[in-house]
Amino acid sequence: MYIALNDPSAPGTLSAACPLYQMTGLWCPGCGLTRATHSLLSGDIGAAFGLNLFFPLFLGAIVVGWLAWMRRALGRAPLVAFSRLPMWLPIAAAVALVVFGVLRNLPGFESIRP
Repeated sequence: MYIALNDPSAPGTLSAACPLYQMTGLWCPGCGLTRATHSLLSGDIGAAFGLNLFFPLFLGAIVVGWLAWMRRALGRAPLVAFSRLPMWLPIAAAVALVVFGVLRNLPGFESIRP
């Protein structure tokens, strides 16, 4: 609720800054997700998806995880059988995040920075 009501990029807002960016000046794969969440909750969907290329995937993972947790808490089977997912899927996701993190810090890829 706090993120919806307070713009994280506004001066004086109490929100956690990216520790990697604060220490090194490098953009991590998650940089821009808090601002994207604020934009989405404020109704600016275009800005939300423009702040982080992986925002739709992060959002989908959060929704699927929350639904699995809620169904398990209610005593039902989760909708997604995580044990049946192919082994390469989390590895591919990790590689994609690392590549994205490296690319957004290289010259010429300013368009994928938050």
